[in-house]
Amino acid sequence: MTAAPAGLILAAGRGVRLKPLTDTRPKPMLPVAGKPILQYNIERLVAAGVREIAIVVPPDSDEIARAFGTGKQLGACLAYIIQSEPLGTGHAVALGRAAIGERRFYLTFGDNLTPWDIGRLAEPHERSGAAATLAVFRAADPRKHGVAELDGDRIARIVEKPEQPRSPWASAGMYLLEPVIFDAVARLRMSPSGEFHLPEAVENLIEQGETVAAARLDTWRSNVNTREEYLEANRLLLADQAQAVHAVACTITAPVGLGAEAHVHESAHLGPAVFCGSGSRIGEGARVENSVLLDSVTVQAGAAVRDCLIGEGALVQSGAVLERRVVGDGEQV
Repeated sequence: MTAAPAGLILAAGRGVRLKPLTDTRPKPMLPVAGKPILQYNIERLVAAGVREIAIVVPPDSDEIARAFGTGKQLGACLAYIIQSEPLGTGHAVALGRAAIGERRFYLTFGDNLTPWDIGRLAEPHERSGAAATLAVFRAADPRKHGVAELDGDRIARIVEKPEQPRSPWASAGMYLLEPVIFDAVARLRMSPSGEFHLPEAVENLIEQGETVAAARLDTWRSNVNTREEYLEANRLLLADQAQAVHAVACTITAPVGLGAEAHVHESAHLGPAVFCGSGSRIGEGARVENSVLLDSVTVQAGAAVRDCLIGEGALVQSGAVLERRVVGDGEQV
């Protein structure tokens, strides 16, 4: 009997485009629709039958390990691997070899968000006898991604961030991989940007005659790198979850989510696409639209918050108008 696949999550990204929120937490620990990004990825792997999951984490924070521990509460057995330098996805995969061993494994990026079932990679992988199977999606700008040139359900070529893409299909950051990938990443050469890129290792497999298969996404997927991507992912998750908001008398334009013990004045207006974290306080006549408020945020009377990410414990003062901002933990604006 074939051993159950393992899981590997790459969660060591710095999240520089979401500063200052990522000055105080790893990017995969940012909550979207009330839950850390990384937790969604752990749960998706568990739903696909994966129980042993290794997570590649940054060197300067133990927040991920403190939050999830052994993983028992999520139905998983978690191990943590430190990536001491930001040397790219290929390097991160190489670090996982000791934990994964000679097993087939699912790989996902820790800043991915999608309702797509990663277990759907298994059928095309088995059918084609692939060494690697990638989820792919139609990218608005393929130049930002690893671009996959398809031949039916197989990948004929994959190129990392080409200037002139020859295909609209891009890697969605979800893979099912055979252990031969570890030999391929071990042979990678550092790019001019100082990184080792996983798509180049996949391309090496193709050049060696290995089959690389593709599974096309039929739903939304977001890679949370920017404020805009964060807010869009929050909107989509809230809509998918169809959360019912109870015990508040304010004006609600769905979708809206509230954490525990959030207090909203009856004359306030929330939504659409708003999540207010636990202990948040929204004052008289305040308006919050298309925004994420982390825990214990206060929005005082008459303030307006639109298209913003507001850090934990921050204060938006009376009458303030905040638009398209990322506000750090504890800031007063």
